[in-house]
Amino acid sequence: MNKKYLETYSNFLIASTKSAHSTDLQKITDSEFSKDSVYRFLSSGQFCEKNYWLSIKKTLRSVEDSNACISFDDTIIHKPHSQTNEVIEYYWDHTINKSVKGINILSCTYQTKDISLPLNYRVIRKNKTVTDENGESKRKAEFTKNQSMRAMLKTAKVNKIKYRYVLADSWYTTNENLKYIHKYLNKLFVCAIKTNRVFKFLGEDFKQFRKLNKGNFQPGEVYEIELKGCLFPVFLTKQVFKNEDGKEASLYLITNDEFLNYDSTIKVYKKRWNIEVYHKSLKQNCSMGKATVRTVQTIIGHIFCSIYSYVKLEKLKMKTQLNHFKLKTKYYLLGLKETFLKLSDLKTA
Repeated sequence: MNKKYLETYSNFLIASTKSAHSTDLQKITDSEFSKDSVYRFLSSGQFCEKNYWLSIKKTLRSVEDSNACISFDDTIIHKPHSQTNEVIEYYWDHTINKSVKGINILSCTYQTKDISLPLNYRVIRKNKTVTDENGESKRKAEFTKNQSMRAMLKTAKVNKIKYRYVLADSWYTTNENLKYIHKYLNKLFVCAIKTNRVFKFLGEDFKQFRKLNKGNFQPGEVYEIELKGCLFPVFLTKQVFKNEDGKEASLYLITNDEFLNYDSTIKVYKKRWNIEVYHKSLKQNCSMGKATVRTVQTIIGHIFCSIYSYVKLEKLKMKTQLNHFKLKTKYYLLGLKETFLKLSDLKTA
C-alpha cells in the first residue's frame, strides 16, 4: 500500500468540511496528488482486512487491556442519489423505520477506558444474485452480518487481542453468536435481547418456555434463565427507563458473567454507546459519506481511508485530551483565521 497517499488522503478527509473531491486535493497540493493518481490509489484493491490490521496494530497494542470491551454494530451511509451496485443497495434503517439506499458497514470497536479504536469492519457486499418467490432477481450478501461478526471475533483471536467483554445489541444476540463467544472463545458477553425470545427459569420444565415479555421480571434484579436453543444458562436483568417522548420502555440484558450484579451489568453495557459515537464521528469528522467515488473498488478504498482517519483523530485525542468534534472545530478555526487574515491584507493593500 502506498503509505504516502494513505497519509495524505486521510489528512484531506479530516480537513474537508463539505464534499471530499479529489480535484480539491489536487488543488491544495499544487497537483502533487492529481485526480487520476488518487483514483488509481483508491481503486488499487489493497484495502483489505490484513492491511487495515497492519495499519492500526501498533496503536492498538499501545492501549491494549485485558479488561477492554469489543462492541459490534452496523451503520448506514445514506446515498440516495447514487446508482446501486454491490455496496450501494437498499437497507432497512431502524432509526427512521424505512428502507434507504446506502452503504451498510458492520463495525467492531475496541473500547478501553476513554479510548475507542475501530478494531475491524466489514462493508456489506450484496455480490450474489438470487431469484425471489415472485421470479424477480435481486442482490443478496454472500455472508450475513452475524456470520461476519463471528469472523471478526475469530480474527481478533488469531491476532491475540486482549479483552474481557463482547457487547452487542439485540440484532446480534443469536444463539450461534452467544455459543461462539461462550464456548469457542471462552469470553464474556453483555448483550441486549429481544422481548420475543423464548426462555424458562433454570430448573423449570421444558413446557414452561415462554417469551421474555411474559416473564415477571423486576427491575434491579438478576435472574438465571435458559434461552431456548442456547446450551448454557445466562443471567438476565431488566432495565426500565423513559424514552425521549416520555413513554416508559424496557431493556433486557443478558450476560454469561455470573459475578455481575444489576448495576455492573448496566455499567458494562453502557460502554457500547461508544460505537454510536464512533459512527457519528466517521460521518461528521472523517468524510465517510462525502466522497464522489462511484465504483465498488474506490468506495472500498475511501471507506478504509475514512476509518484510518478516525484512528488518527483518536491518537490526537490521546495527546490533546480533545474529542474529535473539538479537534475538528479547532482545525476549522485555524483555516478560517488564515483566510480572514489574508482577506484583511487584501483590503488594506
